[in-house]
Amino acid sequence: MEFELRYQKTLKFKYWEVIKMKGSTQRFTLIELLVVIGIIAILAAMLLPALSKAREKAKAISCMNNLKQIGMGLSGYVNDYDGYVMWRGDSKHSPYWFRSINEYIKQTNIFKCPSASKFTYDYKNISYGYNLYIQGTWLDITRFLKISRVKKPARKIFATESDADGNLDYCTLPGTTPQTSTYGIGDRHQDGLNTCFLDGHVSWSRWTELSNDEDFWKNIEE
Repeated sequence: MEFELRYQKTLKFKYWEVIKMKGSTQRFTLIELLVVIGIIAILAAMLLPALSKAREKAKAISCMNNLKQIGMGLSGYVNDYDGYVMWRGDSKHSPYWFRSINEYIKQTNIFKCPSASKFTYDYKNISYGYNLYIQGTWLDITRFLKISRVKKPARKIFATESDADGNLDYCTLPGTTPQTSTYGIGDRHQDGLNTCFLDGHVSWSRWTELSNDEDFWKNIEE
């Protein structure tokens, strides 16, 4: 009997100890809270630039895919038109070059770079520009380029990222900065841009590389 009473007292003691432990709350001190907030802020500062770069990289890849589609459209046109590259086009003589491309791709959204700030599917604000030197001079409406005459198609620009400034989105050898050329090229991807060459391949280049080497633009048949 005495043993049972002792055992019950022990159980009651343990029960109340458990209740007290459950009821107690452990509070953070102000210093501990500040340390946690500081760690979160440091992690955010480290991660946000990486996330921003990853987002821009994804846009650059999407832009490159657009130009690959444009290269496929060029290939389709060349095959159908006895090896000739389409003229740049205007409102009087023939369709704009990008409309000729779209006859094969059927997707107007491929003419918008994801990093471009504005876009309309017309001659003013598409994201990509046709190399005007393909037809000799931009005023020449009689000269058409046959792809078989191009000795270095992998080095000659067909279309590249324009600055989409509303000044007819063709492209020529730029001025000193992306902003001063009437038919300027863009620099939307880490101070560079994607370009589709006459052989259909697409690559990224620094703005300075394309703007300082006229061999990319001119003397197409050499």
